[in-house]
Amino acid sequence: MEQHKSHIGDLLPMRATARPGEPQFVLVPRPAGSLACGDLAREPVLGPARITDVGRAGPYVHLAWADERGPSTASARYPADQEFAVRAPHPVDRLKIERAIERATWAKRAVRGDAARLIAAHLNRGPGTALGGFTMDGAVTVALYDELEQVDAEQPIYRPWVQALVRYCLDRDYQGPLSGWGPAMPSEQPPAAQRLAPAPQRRRRTAVDLMAKKLMPTETARQLIDAAFTMGLTASRNELVAAKARWIIRHCITGEP
Repeated sequence: MEQHKSHIGDLLPMRATARPGEPQFVLVPRPAGSLACGDLAREPVLGPARITDVGRAGPYVHLAWADERGPSTASARYPADQEFAVRAPHPVDRLKIERAIERATWAKRAVRGDAARLIAAHLNRGPGTALGGFTMDGAVTVALYDELEQVDAEQPIYRPWVQALVRYCLDRDYQGPLSGWGPAMPSEQPPAAQRLAPAPQRRRRTAVDLMAKKLMPTETARQLIDAAFTMGLTASRNELVAAKARWIIRHCITGEP
């Protein structure tokens, strides 16, 4: 298990000594039936790993797992009510991001670079990804939009965060790595020796598609994330409360009764 820890990264409840701008996390107990692709959870045998596929059949859930070394054949069937410790954004970071999105919406502009970096830090699925690279140097690539599209499809409760990051990337003139990009105060000016990088057409189409999707109001998104948090904390104690939370999430996302 320790070997898996070193590969998948820190899965501690929070980083009490995190530097300003660095992401903080919390561990939330959630039943297998509520897990989704992209969730980072502690599997009893593998240790920390990311879910790559979810299949539901009656009272059981089939989960496929991968670590940072890439997809593997590790998969198993679990009772839908079996609990897993799942890493989630710390409430402090959630509040920072929501306030940044609200301020940007009110001012009719994109979020600032520090908020965009914090969003990417929570949405990325490993250091080898484009979103992981964005948190390191601020580079905007075609792969980054592909990954955001995947997050949007698999974890729609983060759609406001996805769209805020997309707008930031679209509004930024320079698409390459930024000098001084870091947790304290990301610079939005390109290095003097570098020229403006043209935006690939495929990147533009993907970004426009993401922005065209229906945006959840910030308050609705907050309720969804809070409901998911509550569902994990209460599922093992009160199944009726957990079922109601699942209904709220499904209704707000899909409109289904």
